[in-house]
Amino acid sequence: MLESLSRAGGKKKAASMKAGGMMAQNMASARGAEQPSGAGRAAWKEGELLPEGWEDMDVGQKVSEIYMGERGILYWLQQAAWFSSIGLAVAWVIFRFVGPSLGLYNLANELTSVSL
Repeated sequence: MLESLSRAGGKKKAASMKAGGMMAQNMASARGAEQPSGAGRAAWKEGELLPEGWEDMDVGQKVSEIYMGERGILYWLQQAAWFSSIGLAVAWVIFRFVGPSLGLYNLANELTSVSL
């Protein structure tokens, strides 16, 4: 009797594992369908002025590639934002800490003098 119960339990376990595997496979294929790699954009190699297949694109696709492409306007605006924010942070540190410590100028409110 114990042997028949273990066989029945093994069959149920195998069936549930098979169903779980199929469900995971379906979820993976659904994720791939929702988010295709590259999102239909043309490959745009570094150092190239225009993406591959530029001559074969229609006007709408060309505008889309220039604006939102891999190396389009939005890409360069993001790069400019990163570099300018890092530059601003470095300039603030130099102005706030390095300049006064070298004796180039004195700030009106020092860190140590807190007025309440």
